[in-house]
Amino acid sequence: MRARHGMGAAATAHRVVIVGAGYAGMSAAVQLPSRVKRHEDVQVTW
Repeated sequence: MRARHGMGAAATAHRVVIVGAGYAGMSAAVQLPSRVKRHEDVQVTW
């Protein structure tokens, strides 16, 4: 996703919400933050 001119970083930030407490949800919650840590515009919430 490209930033638009005149808009702040908050307008282009990506938020990932992990819903689910099963094996797949926990696996995603553990692995995803380490995979996206170099991307400052991605925020993982669980």
